Amino acid sequence: MIKFRNIFFLFLLFLSINLFANQITNATDFVYDKNLTNYKYFSKVHKFKFISQGISLEMAYMYLPSNNKYKKTVTLLHGKNFTSNYWKEIDLKLNSLGYAVLIPDQIGFGKSSKPLNYQFTFEA
Repeated sequence: MIKFRNIFFLFLLFLSINLFANQITNATDFVYDKNLTNYKYFSKVHKFKFISQGISLEMAYMYLPSNNKYKKTVTLLHGKNFTSNYWKEIDLKLNSLGYAVLIPDQIGFGKSSKPLNYQFTFEA
């Protein structure tokens, strides 16, 4: 009888976890366009328009200003396949320490332009 009760309890637990998971992870919640229009970043996103390699581009970025005139601005660059939103915890910590923080979405990622036929490089 105890074994049956344990199996029944595990079955109910499994069923309730599945029902809960299905309610919070609806597949349509994760549908985004190429500019992540409906994906919320933790701070206001600005756009910087410029021309590179003959292509008009927009680089999305967040800027957290500082009231401390003695502290400099820190720029945080994300790696490939990430967005500037990846830096959220570090951004907020640096800003709380008095630094201004600039966090761009590099071209090809996040809310920035994603041009075709573009040469990506970190060389100057």
